[in-house]
Amino acid sequence: DRPAAAAAAGDARPRRRPPVAVQTVAAVVLAVVAITAAVAIALPSGSARGRSDAVVRSLTTIPAATLDAARLGSVARPPTRVTGPLVTRGGRPAVVYVGSEACPFCAYERWALVVALARFGRFTGLGLIRAATADGSTPGLTFHGSQYTSTVLTFLPVELYTRTYHSLDPLSGIARRLFDARDPSSGIPFLDVAGRYVSVGIPISPGSGYGPQQLAGLTWAAVTGAIRRPGSAIGRGILGLANRFAAELCRVTEGGPPRVCRASGVAASGQGL
Repeated sequence: DRPAAAAAAGDARPRRRPPVAVQTVAAVVLAVVAITAAVAIALPSGSARGRSDAVVRSLTTIPAATLDAARLGSVARPPTRVTGPLVTRGGRPAVVYVGSEACPFCAYERWALVVALARFGRFTGLGLIRAATADGSTPGLTFHGSQYTSTVLTFLPVELYTRTYHSLDPLSGIARRLFDARDPSSGIPFLDVAGRYVSVGIPISPGSGYGPQQLAGLTWAAVTGAIRRPGSAIGRGILGLANRFAAELCRVTEGGPPRVCRASGVAASGQGL
């Protein structure tokens, strides 16, 4: 079933100084408030979702030079090339993602997918989530409740389940048609790029050491910081995936926007597509 598949496959007036005891109590209260606020953002539980504009901003503004330095990174498996008409929505190529908040492999792939898609458009409403506790509580983002705007692409994400395996987004329309046709095993994460490129699971060799296990125990800020360092293992893995996804997007948008599609990291990652 799909839960099983999900488990498998960021006043200047002087005042009298208060007594030391008052200062101490005030400091403790402020510290508790700060810690509580941090935990509220960093540790969503159940179906609760954290928010962090700083994490999303850092992830969606990675310099092109950083991505170019990673090139293809640790990507090992190409997507499946599909023949047939271009799949569009609203006159633009349609990118369909199907995953689950419970799935650690989905959590890993979403980091790269957000980096890639941010080069072609703009996200709002992205949330922070951890994958299922039984699968390592991998930190990630969730597309549930988010919006994506682009002049060249339409993005259709579906999060099938919460991190506790309760039903979340319905699978319907174009997403259902492509998911059912291209992924008979119902494996996730599933990514269909305009009916031309299909990936089931993250396109990294299982024995490579790259994947959700690299993110275990990390905060979202720590993951984002590592991603922005192309020499780090996490940076190589996720930026490499982002470049590959961007190369696929460039093919279906016929080379737009040029500043992205002519970048050396994207060009190198597009070889053989």
